[in-house]
Amino acid sequence: MLPPFHRQWTRHLPKLQGAWLDQDTLTADAVYQPIAAGGLLLIGSSYDDSLSAWDLATGTLRWRFYTDGPIRYAPAAANGRVYLVADDGCLYCLEWPAANSCSESAQPRVINGCWATAG
Repeated sequence: MLPPFHRQWTRHLPKLQGAWLDQDTLTADAVYQPIAAGGLLLIGSSYDDSLSAWDLATGTLRWRFYTDGPIRYAPAAANGRVYLVADDGCLYCLEWPAANSCSESAQPRVINGCWATAG
């Protein structure tokens, strides 16, 4: 038998509002879509146009990256990089700080700028 689960930490995030309020079938952007990668919980937000990285073990905010538009869908991560799309029409590729870098000044680095995703 498995031991019981115990809550390690909790974060209360602002409620999101979807972009298509008149479309009952387009509600995916009305909730957060976090992913776990590299010891971080990565959460994009349409509330403040940011991608936040929370330490999985402690729940401490490691860094936050702002875009010029809402982030409505889950990012993708591989090989120390995270990819996200925002309503500013850009696809971002970020290289985040090493897992052992816990400084508040540690910020992700944008790789090759911003690529257009909208016409």
